[in-house]
Amino acid sequence: MLVLLLAPPTLATEPTPATALPLPAMRALADTYARVRQLRPDAPPPEQLLLGAMNGMLRGWADDDSAVWSPEDLARQSAAASKGSRGLGWAIGVRDGHLVVEHLHPRGPAAQAGLRVGDRLIALNGQGPSLGAAQRQAWTDAESLHVTVWRPSAETLLSVRLQAADLPAPTWQLRRSAPGVLHLTPPDWQATAATDLARQLDAAQREAPFRRLVLDLRGHSGGVLSAAADVAAMFLPEGSPVAALQPLAGGAAEPLQGKAPQRSSPAWRTLPLVVRVDESTAAGAELVAAALQDAGRATVVGRPTLGHTRIRTLSALPEGYALSLVTHRWVRPNTERAQRDAGVQPDWPLHSDAELDTWLIVR
Repeated sequence: MLVLLLAPPTLATEPTPATALPLPAMRALADTYARVRQLRPDAPPPEQLLLGAMNGMLRGWADDDSAVWSPEDLARQSAAASKGSRGLGWAIGVRDGHLVVEHLHPRGPAAQAGLRVGDRLIALNGQGPSLGAAQRQAWTDAESLHVTVWRPSAETLLSVRLQAADLPAPTWQLRRSAPGVLHLTPPDWQATAATDLARQLDAAQREAPFRRLVLDLRGHSGGVLSAAADVAAMFLPEGSPVAALQPLAGGAAEPLQGKAPQRSSPAWRTLPLVVRVDESTAAGAELVAAALQDAGRATVVGRPTLGHTRIRTLSALPEGYALSLVTHRWVRPNTERAQRDAGVQPDWPLHSDAELDTWLIVR
């Protein structure tokens, strides 16, 4: 999933030269709609036709992940993010002209079958997949699907059968390993991610004090931009930059800072921290890892990350529709690293739980 930058609802305002409607083209659009409905009574429903026209407005120049969402699409996304739902536990996107696994529910069928973020879809139910947004949504919502993917990082072809299942609501997962070490596995970055983590850290510290944290971002695909920044801010010195946001339309980069929740203990800003990453760590998860690495606050271990820096702005439209448009990319605080590395490069190349446990003991 791309990082989401939430925008306020769009309000009707006086048109500017940039937003004034080209009336001849608008009349042609209205007439085209009327002629299609007249000449082809078997055409899709009116709402579907117009949604296709709105998405056609983005085709050819905007990022492939930009789209107009219907009220049903938006409700489905919100339900899956907050309350849990039923499905295959994945989202599909387009990257560099290829259909790829963009997001995985950590306990969903797709993740349990061994799929990873960044896997390239070769066939779905034995057929070559289409890049269309509507078809991608149909595959996301499918009850059963046979999937063949190509994993570029391992040059491996993998075929699995997916069956929809109930997906538990996403929450932070905490576990202990070596004495004094607490492992944190986050859900997607949603609005309450930092507040939820602060509460669980307080409870875990009261139960049995810990001296080191391991933030496991392997396979994590991002979420809401402000939530990612707030989680990073819990562990950074106060006032430290998290990233800079570079507009794709040009112009100066905008600094991004997070805000730690009030109940977050100042002790978390100095507690020794390890961040685990791999080739499926993407977007907002990479942003957190990069910010902590550049500030010298964490040792990053694992494998190089995906290198996914695009940000899409979600803007409310009338009647419950929404525009999801890629508008920025994020740049890590250390500009030298940003120019040199495509993703986040680990400080230590560790590959297994056993390697990490040994490393934690000797470090």
